[in-house]
Amino acid sequence: MTSDENWSPVEPGTLHELNRQLSTDKSAWTRRGAIAAVLTASAGGTWFATRPTGPGGITCLDLVAVGKEYVAGTLDADTIAKIDIHRSQCFNCDSHLKRLEAHAKSV
Repeated sequence: MTSDENWSPVEPGTLHELNRQLSTDKSAWTRRGAIAAVLTASAGGTWFATRPTGPGGITCLDLVAVGKEYVAGTLDADTIAKIDIHRSQCFNCDSHLKRLEAHAKSV
């Protein structure tokens, strides 16, 4: 399944009309929040289902899942090499692993 299958076209002006209706309704703010939550959740779900492989051939989510094992040194050499490449190019994952390493040293 491709990400294009998750989208369907709407008639021109549909979203503008929806926005106009919500703007004039007294409970619009509540509905706007609900709509934003649904759109955010569905977009996030689509991204997770189709997430691309990151640097080093490993995704950020996969790296986080094995972070403790990485810090403990219990992973195989191939996975460690992938993580080393990934963290050298991904600030967020590098920061995450540094926090895990600092915590491991303090325990």
